[in-house]
Amino acid sequence: VIWLHIPKCGTTLATVLVHHACGTLVPEGYTTLDPRKKFPFKLRHVPCQFDGKRVAWTEPAATTCKWNAACSNQSGLFNQQPFGRFNLDHLTLWPPPSMRPPGGPWAAIPSINETYLRNVVCMFREPRQRIISQWYWSVKTKAPTISNGFTHFATCHSAIATQMILGIPGVRSEICVEQAFKSIDVVQAKQIVGERVRQFGFIGLTDHWEISICLFHVMF
Repeated sequence: VIWLHIPKCGTTLATVLVHHACGTLVPEGYTTLDPRKKFPFKLRHVPCQFDGKRVAWTEPAATTCKWNAACSNQSGLFNQQPFGRFNLDHLTLWPPPSMRPPGGPWAAIPSINETYLRNVVCMFREPRQRIISQWYWSVKTKAPTISNGFTHFATCHSAIATQMILGIPGVRSEICVEQAFKSIDVVQAKQIVGERVRQFGFIGLTDHWEISICLFHVMF
């Protein structure tokens, strides 16, 4: 399972994914809003490895491997590793080779293939409602992008879903869309987004939450 978690598009999907991947290894009534927080049940203490180094449980990178350690008895898509990526942070997919900066760490990252995309699960939300919800959250958390008012904020965040599907960085740091896409070929970007989304393993709609969750259970 690879969770593409677009901001304000259903964090509680995490609960569905936990029960799907872990089965009876988690209590029947267990719910989660943040996989990084302390669990009400005991996780197995299996060390996590990330880039050859031991990762602390509080670090976002550790979330996936900690969950895999807890649920490794379940048959999954990743050789007994049910989660390919599972954490609260709004991480993008990998960018296509044509949109990667030359050299550096990008050179070691493989291209996303059809098998990878088939394991991606994602919830989408009506764009205006998603932006309004993010505005209220940003006001609550006093994010810097609220300083110029709602209209500027809405423009800044108008393409976050596209940005995450393409793998363009800056979602977590709230970089405005004009900065994130300043060197991107828009025509090519639209084509890549369409190709990737059509291959996702599961797509749900937050406005039709119950139907989407039922569909997930029917499919998996």
